Amino acid sequence: MNHEEIIREARKDFFELSGKLRMYLERFAGSHARLLNNSRLQLNDQTISLITRRTEHKQWKTRQHNLWHSIIYVNHKVVEEQEIGFQYYLYCAVPRENGTEYIMFYDLQHFIVLRFTLHFIERYKERHLAAHDIQTGSIPAVVHFLMKNELNAFPGVYYKTSDIGEEETASKQFWICDEGIYVTDSMKGMRTFLTFLDKSDLSGLKQKVYEEELVWHRMKIITNAQNENVKDNARITRACYELYHTPNVDKILTRFAKRNIDLSEQHMVELTQEVYQSFKKMMNDAQNALAERDRQEQELMRKYHISSVAGVDKIPTVDIKEYDLKR
Repeated sequence: MNHEEIIREARKDFFELSGKLRMYLERFAGSHARLLNNSRLQLNDQTISLITRRTEHKQWKTRQHNLWHSIIYVNHKVVEEQEIGFQYYLYCAVPRENGTEYIMFYDLQHFIVLRFTLHFIERYKERHLAAHDIQTGSIPAVVHFLMKNELNAFPGVYYKTSDIGEEETASKQFWICDEGIYVTDSMKGMRTFLTFLDKSDLSGLKQKVYEEELVWHRMKIITNAQNENVKDNARITRACYELYHTPNVDKILTRFAKRNIDLSEQHMVELTQEVYQSFKKMMNDAQNALAERDRQEQELMRKYHISSVAGVDKIPTVDIKEYDLKR
């Protein structure tokens, strides 16, 4: 199947499956919400569930005789407002002469197709899964890739695809993710995943690309929040925490500023010193915040010595005779 054929088949399947899967997800989410709401277990005055994680697989066959697979992943987190984390994936295998490609629906509201080429799958398996001895079990490698990287991935904006060794075109783009760098080509409603580079195997300019794009992206999250009065506390806190644990972050920021900001040498020295001092203060604040968090957790442990209680008072008593070995 070529690009046009994949788009045409996928569009028909999307309009057939999207409504069915949305209803299925709503029922699935409702059952887990009730499970958490009816739980009698508590941890530090918060309701929790014994079933913390669950993965459910299901197959869907369309009128075009295409077989789609859905994976729903649920995580009952002990967080504010008892949130439940859901992730879902709907994918279809596309046989090729030398292996299997995959296409996936990115969104059930809008028609966007993700296509994972053989080259991308082979590079991801070779450079990340095999290199780190990771076994995905029954989950395809592309689903594992999205589970680990989808939420925090962002497009690179300060370098070109040619800087990481890829041909530069108008539709190509490279992305920074938790596990490394990947390259996509977006055309006519389909994002094609072309190749993958693992962060532990980067060198030279590619290493600089990964470091600077990642550090400056996190800095933008923090500074934009200050300028625009953004209240996404979880995202801001995560950015601060990740910057705090980034090795040589001050040197990376200085290197980035020298290359991208057009100033005289004197002004550049003053600017880099100001950035360094501001960052040093932010790191001290983060360290103090972490220490305060640890202190509060210790206080909670002392206050709630019994951290969870099972409500067994509603379980009926049943007298069952013991098995008689003499009979």
